[in-house]
Amino acid sequence: MPPEGWVPGSKEMTKGDKGIWTYTSGTLDPELYSYTFLIDGFRTVDPNNVFIVRDVASIMNIFIIDGGKGDLYSVNDVPHGSVTRRWYDSSHYGWPV
Repeated sequence: MPPEGWVPGSKEMTKGDKGIWTYTSGTLDPELYSYTFLIDGFRTVDPNNVFIVRDVASIMNIFIIDGGKGDLYSVNDVPHGSVTRRWYDSSHYGWPV
């Protein structure tokens, strides 16, 4: 049976001699990654990382490793179109014009 609070993909952090908790991963491939902290059963985000994604039921920090798939998530200097709203009168549905 997994330890209490275990979540697939979770990693234990180590408390250093100055009281700072750390985890060092192996080399990560270029990609967008997300993470949260689970502290005594309480899920929270990293207060030192302002890059956050929120969906309906969860909130998590993200970071991007450039190159390959990571470039798909990066903001790039490319031409962009515009989003506009146009009103067209139409009697197609029998509405008075």
